Amino acid sequence: MRRLFAWILWFGITALLAGASVHGADLTEAMRLYSTRQLAESRKALEGLTNTVAVSAEAHYWLGRIALEQQRAPEGVTALEQAVALAPTNSLFREWLGRGYGTLAVEANIFKRPGYAKKTLASFLKAVELDGSNVPAREMLIAYYSGAPGFMGGSATKAMEQVEAIKKLDPVAGAAVHARQYAQDGDRIQAEKILRKAVETHPANPVARVHLGTWFLNEGKLPEAWKELREARVLSPTNGPAQFYLARTALRMGEHFREGEEALREYLKVQPSYGNPTPATAHYLLGLLLEKLKRPEDAQAEFVRASSLEPGNRLYTSRMKGK
Repeated sequence: MRRLFAWILWFGITALLAGASVHGADLTEAMRLYSTRQLAESRKALEGLTNTVAVSAEAHYWLGRIALEQQRAPEGVTALEQAVALAPTNSLFREWLGRGYGTLAVEANIFKRPGYAKKTLASFLKAVELDGSNVPAREMLIAYYSGAPGFMGGSATKAMEQVEAIKKLDPVAGAAVHARQYAQDGDRIQAEKILRKAVETHPANPVARVHLGTWFLNEGKLPEAWKELREARVLSPTNGPAQFYLARTALRMGEHFREGEEALREYLKVQPSYGNPTPATAHYLLGLLLEKLKRPEDAQAEFVRASSLEPGNRLYTSRMKGK
């Protein structure tokens, strides 16, 4: 069960800043700070807006998201519950409240876990009821139905119903979740066929190519991964996942280091959003690429940046000279 709820929290986190409306200059500034990953500063700005009627619900929502990112789940759920109370018909707020309950379920003891499970499922169902086009909420339902035992609402049939619904809304996203279902069941051949078909059907869609490219990367099919991710980057130069995973592929292939460096620097410019590899991870990977390019001083600077962003990560500090 712990694995189920951890998956619910991280599964398909694609909500971006544009996913919520923004009212007022103060909230715009708070969102700017959030988008540039200045979470402490954004949190402070948002706390000053919780009593402002026009933006209070959104302020609570973003405070909740920041708390979840900073692994303060109880505080995050409290803020998200306040956002839902103020805006009960907002599908996005309900979706993230479900994510918060899922996080609490991870941390709860065995006696409290079923209660949080019930709230998690109810929140995702309500999010979809309020807005049937909310694909991430439907993805959360797939995760829940696929991983929960039957007595807690798990159902392979209901999971597939959500897969089919997503296919109608977004064929590329639908292909990705369908492939994931096959992969979970151990049928990796069929999963790959689905992802290949999505690219064949939507050749100009960079997201379809990212899904297939990262699949190839995870399967160790590196030339195929490079081809798809490079094409995704050509189609959409600001596509963060294409940039990051292209660089990872270059490192694993042992070639294309300069293009990998370029891709990572672009990735860091656009500020990785929540759910994507962190800036610290990108700086660390950039350091590894710079080592391959025989630029040790530049590599060390990147390892220092990575460690400063995540000082508790021993992997990053271990690459720093003198450590």
